[in-house]
Order: sequence, then C-alpha cells, then structure tokens
Amino acid sequence: MSHYAQLSSSFHAFMGLCSILLMTLAVCFMITSLLHGFSRKSQWIGGVLCCLCILFMQGLCDLGRDGSQKLSPTFLAQLTGSLPWIAVPGLLSILALFEGLFGCSLYRQQKKRLNPGTIKESFDALPDGVCFARQSGVPLLINTRMEQLCSQLLGTRLQNTNFFWHSLQVQEYNKKIHNISTGTTVTLQFPDGTVWDFRRRELSLKKDSIWQFSACNVTQQYLLNQKLKQQNDQLNQVNEHLRLFSYEVEKVTREKENLAARVKLHDEIGRALLSFRIYLEQPGDKRSRQQLVPLWEYIVSAMEQGISPESTDSLDKVLTAAQTLGIHVEGCSKLPLSHSKGSELLLAALKECINNTARHAHGTHVYLQISETPDRICASFTNDGTPPSGKIVEKGGLKNLRAAIAKAHGSMEISSAPAFVLYIEIPKGES
Repeated sequence: MSHYAQLSSSFHAFMGLCSILLMTLAVCFMITSLLHGFSRKSQWIGGVLCCLCILFMQGLCDLGRDGSQKLSPTFLAQLTGSLPWIAVPGLLSILALFEGLFGCSLYRQQKKRLNPGTIKESFDALPDGVCFARQSGVPLLINTRMEQLCSQLLGTRLQNTNFFWHSLQVQEYNKKIHNISTGTTVTLQFPDGTVWDFRRRELSLKKDSIWQFSACNVTQQYLLNQKLKQQNDQLNQVNEHLRLFSYEVEKVTREKENLAARVKLHDEIGRALLSFRIYLEQPGDKRSRQQLVPLWEYIVSAMEQGISPESTDSLDKVLTAAQTLGIHVEGCSKLPLSHSKGSELLLAALKECINNTARHAHGTHVYLQISETPDRICASFTNDGTPPSGKIVEKGGLKNLRAAIAKAHGSMEISSAPAFVLYIEIPKGES
C-alpha cells in the first residue's frame, strides 16, 4: 500500500484544507467552553481536540511545504508521510466524529444553561405583563404582554416607565379603556372585557434600585366581585323587607294585644255594671254590698294598671261571675278543662250567654249541652229567660265571639224561636 507522501500534491492540498477546517472548528469549540464556563471536563476535551487538530494540520502542511521547497522534512512531516495513504482520511474522519460529538455535548449543555435569551423567552411566555426599569424610567427588561398592554393604552411602545405610570395616574390614555380604580394599584377594563391590575414596586440592588412594573389579569376576580356585590345588594333589600315586616308584625301584635285588653276590660266593666243593676233591682233588705266591692276593686285596678290580654277565664271564675249575677249554670261538668283554643272559646261562649241571660232575657238558668266527635266539639247554649222578640242582631260580644270561632275554623249558629239557642262547633287540636 502506498504511503501518504507518495500521493499527488492536489490530494495533499485537499487533506490540508480539511485539516484546517477541523482545526478551526476545534478552536471555536474550545473557546466556547472556556468563555461560557462549561465544566472542566468539557474544557479539557476541547483543548485536547484542538491540540490534535493543530498537530495533524501542522504535519500535513509541513509535508507539502517540504516537498514544494525541497527542504529537509520535519519530524511531523516524516511521521505523516510515512503513514499509509488511507490512514490520513481515516484520522480526519475520526477527528471530525469526535468534534461532532463534542459539539452536540456543548449544545445540550447550552440548552440547560440560563442566558439572557432564555430569560427573555421565559418572560415573554408569562401570561401577565412584567417590566424592570431604572429610576430614570429607561426599561431594562420588558416582556411581550407588557408591550401589548402599553400599545393599547398609549398607542406606542414602552420607552419611559415614569411617563407610563404618570399616564395611568392622571388617566391620560385610550378613552375606550374604562378606569375602575386609581391609587397604588391602577385597575383598568379594556374594550375586550378583560380587567388588568397595574402595580409598581421599588427593588433595591446593592447601591442602586430599580422599578418593577407588573400587570395582572384579574378578570375572573373582578366578575366574581361584581356578582358578590349584586348578591349583597339583594340581601340588603331582603333584610330591609324583613326589618319592615318584623316592625309591622310587632305593631300588629301590639295592637292586637291592646285590642284584646280593651275588649276584656270592656267585658269586665259590663259585667260589673250588670251586677250593679241587679243589685239595685233587689229589695233593700236583700242587697249585699260585699258581693260588689271585690268586683269594683278589680275594675278600678285594671283601669289604673292595665289588664293582661293573655289571662284567660277559668271555669271557676265564670261560675263565680254567674253567681254574682244570680245565674245558675247546668251541664258544665262536661266542659273540657284543657287550655286549648277550643276550651277557651267554649268558656267565652258560656260567659257571653250568662251576660245576655242576665241583661236581656232576665233568666236565672243557663243550660249547656256538649257532645264530641273524633275531630270536633259541639256545644249548645240556652236559658230559661224571655225568648227574643225578633231576629237577634249580632253586635258586641256575639260579633266578637263569631269572629274568634271563625278564626279557629269553627262554626256558630243562633236560633231565636221558639227559644234562644246558641250552637257552636269547634275542631279539636286547634291551638
């Protein structure tokens, strides 16, 4: 096999050119690994590859120079020329392969390292706007989102952050952009419906300080806040209605209690007057003032101090009042003694019949009949007095009694011929 020195000069020139290219690439890789601070391993590999390429190129160049100028060959020229001709392209291919692998390794390491370009790409990928500027207002770093927002606000690129912040504070920007609030934080609503918060903060860096500007998309928070305000307004309206309703309920309840107290006082005074009339109709030797004194003392005390509308008459009180009027009640043993609404209405009806018997019928007995069904109480009241001369016109006590029975979902009927009969039905279980 021929030695490399025996080949033509054109082949030598081609191999020399390839070695120069490999040497140049190796030098670039070595300088890159040194300047960018790659690992020591990468720097050593770059230096070794560069030295090998330089030595190989030097041998090829010395061989061509010595042959053309007929000088004594150097050691590198002798070593290179004595190699088989196929070894030179093989060595160049091996060096090219190593340089390719080393270049790929440097590229992968470079991708993992932070550099100004990587930082700028990361900032541009942020959904919010970010800008860093000097105290004089000169921007140092600004991302794409902040540039877009500034363009929509001022119609130009962000060139001075101090002018930009002043424009936000005095609201000198695009009239289509709505200002929501201005202060340490400026909140703006853009024509597309998005809401942005602009803020400025000072950062200290050793002996210097810079401004940090940020723009955050708060559209969802703004919409939720608006919805919450609407719900609060609705709740305030409901609360106001409830307050008015509570006031009306309290007013109606108070008036109802006052009316019940007046009605009860009216009944007591009427009973007292009726007793007094009966007392006056009696002969002088049969009059007993002792029966009237407690009654009138009670009336005077009620007029001075008031009477409780909740105090209900018991059967004993009703019978005592009947005895005062000279009325005897028969059939009251079956009267329910529970404190239900039904028993209260029966006692009220009995009391009204006793008063009417003494006042209008001039009788001495009131007869009560009570029967019960699974769901209702039926009662009829009559007396031994003079029957009514005509149809009874309900007023005063009878009218109030009918209203109370109707409110309890009961019924009331009055018959005046041939004798007075009051018939009522009241459902059980009504409270």
